[in-house]
Amino acid sequence: MILQSGFQIRGIFLVMVSLAMVGCEAGGNDPGHVYFPDMMYSRAYETYTTNPNFGDGKTARKPVENTIPRGYTPYKYEDTREGYDSAGQHLTNPLKVTDHALNQGGKLYSIYCGVCHGPKGKGQGSIVKNGNYPAVPSYEQRLPKITEGNMFHSITYGRNLMGSYAEKLSYKQRWQVILYIQKLVKVGQFAEETDTASAKAQASTDTTNQE
Repeated sequence: MILQSGFQIRGIFLVMVSLAMVGCEAGGNDPGHVYFPDMMYSRAYETYTTNPNFGDGKTARKPVENTIPRGYTPYKYEDTREGYDSAGQHLTNPLKVTDHALNQGGKLYSIYCGVCHGPKGKGQGSIVKNGNYPAVPSYEQRLPKITEGNMFHSITYGRNLMGSYAEKLSYKQRWQVILYIQKLVKVGQFAEETDTASAKAQASTDTTNQE
């Protein structure tokens, strides 16, 4: 009997504790106790709150006229066909061809471009091989028809199925990628020329041996 009474008392105690814990739960509209007021109540004006210090009552301010954000490079060509053509005619790469620029361009290309265009720019990236998207034109086919200004414009705004990479690649990084793409095409053309020359030499040798 004593043992049974002990279990009953423990059971009642657990029920009471459970009810007490449930009863302490805050209501749906109650934020609860503030234990870190410096983070709960900001001394600064939050971005989208009203602000009595300005005539329009807005905390978020537009940039001062004739100024640009730190690290931002203006781009004057619009996202139109005319802008694309104009960039192709007048925009050139300000970067010099260096090992560092090519290495950086290669890393960025692998991250952002290779999935569609393939590691060698042949248009056979992983998503193309999976059959999820149509084949991408090879750089060797496209590059003779477009300029580096066209390429920069396409990376900035996007073109056809390719979206904009302006938020992912800085002004400088876009030019680094273009340097790397140009290198890919030159290496590919050199390899093809070498293979063709070797084939001709081999054919000439075979003909001579037959004679």
